[in-house]
Formats: sequence, structure tokens, C-alpha cells
Amino acid sequence: MYYNPNTHATSNRKALCIALNASIPEGTENVGKWYLLHNGDYPTADDTHTVIEGPIKLIDGKYYLTWKLEEKSEAVLQAEKEMKAEAVRQERNEKLAATDYLLLPDYPIDEQVLEEVKRCRQELRELPEQEGFPENVTWPHMPDLVRNE
Repeated sequence: MYYNPNTHATSNRKALCIALNASIPEGTENVGKWYLLHNGDYPTADDTHTVIEGPIKLIDGKYYLTWKLEEKSEAVLQAEKEMKAEAVRQERNEKLAATDYLLLPDYPIDEQVLEEVKRCRQELRELPEQEGFPENVTWPHMPDLVRNE
């Protein structure tokens, strides 16, 4: 990426080659009023922050794209939690569907195993009621005979 400090415009190398009708070797520091834009340190965001572009800064004769952390709004945090909850429910529903065949009246299954399957299915239905849902859930262990579909 290249940066023009006079216009504050950015351009990728290919577009700049076309615009200037010139060949620019990879890594060329400057072409006329355009300067190679280096990436500054990229911060690590936690669950309550997001990384956004900061200002372009001139440091030791080179231009750097900077980054900063921005706190997520309550609306964004709530939307992310709802999406996570939907994903967990979807996985839960898939696990329930994978055991449906075991409850058919003509399916040959040991009574003790059937009770274990019923218990696990009930725990799956109650998953959204767990403390820490949807971020921290404890999945019940299904009997080994359950098919992984």
C-alpha cells in the first residue's frame, strides 16, 4: 500500500502503477509523492474491544499505518452473545437430531443405554439454562453407540 501525505490518499501498488503509467518494483519506498505504507504494531483485542485503523504516522522517515483498540458498544456485545447462543443452540440441535433414531419404538437398544440417551438429551435441551451460557457450556457425554453424522 502507498500513501500520499499531500492528499491523504492510499493506493495499492498495482493501481498506482496504472495511474502513474510506471512499473514499481515490490517494496519501493517512494514514487514521486507516494510513500510505501508500513504496518505498525497490531494490538491484540479481548472480547470487549475491536481493533480499528488509527492515523497514519511519519516515524523515522517512513509512514506507518497505526491501529488502536476501541471498546465495543453494549449493542455489539449483545449481538455477539446472541450469535454465539444461536451457534450453540444449532450444535445442540444437531446433537439431538443425531440421537433421534435411538428413541424409535422398534430400535433395538438396551434399556440402560436408552435411559442414558434420554438423560443426555434432557441435558442438551437444558443447555441454554446453564450458568455461563453461551460462552461457557458443559456438553453432556453421549453413549458411544451414538452415530456421528
